[in-house]
Amino acid sequence: MRHDNFCVALSVALSRRKCDMTISERLKTARATLGLSQKEFAAQSGVSARGYQGYEDGRSVPGGEAISSFVRLGINANWLLTGEGQMLLAAPPEALKPEPPPGMEINEDALKAVVAAVNTVKPNASQSEQAALIASMYSRLVAEGIVTPQGIHRPKQSA
Repeated sequence: MRHDNFCVALSVALSRRKCDMTISERLKTARATLGLSQKEFAAQSGVSARGYQGYEDGRSVPGGEAISSFVRLGINANWLLTGEGQMLLAAPPEALKPEPPPGMEINEDALKAVVAAVNTVKPNASQSEQAALIASMYSRLVAEGIVTPQGIHRPKQSA
């Protein structure tokens, strides 16, 4: 078994050992683990296909925005940068983009406002804590009729 394959096996097994791979090798490994082609991975992360190829080829190193987009796909930034820890985040990528229940339309502007508010008020909360708070706040706004799929109801102000 090649050294790289051994490191992949350790990462998949959630080992805490550090693998001696480069960032470009770790990107290839993570992309393969997610079952995506370079083009698919680039498209889903919002990085240009040519730019992503440069990351995998080792011609360039991803910056903060690119790494942030890789995290949204479920890749652990610490593992990507250092080789330490788990390759994938605890929550699968599907959990990061939940579908609304059947028949429920989402008011994207209202949801974005709730997300911004939670990020401002609880910037150090874990992703799962933030997600729970966002879901709770949004659901309450819908239940109280303040948010509808068509817009935001602003109660009349008392004089």
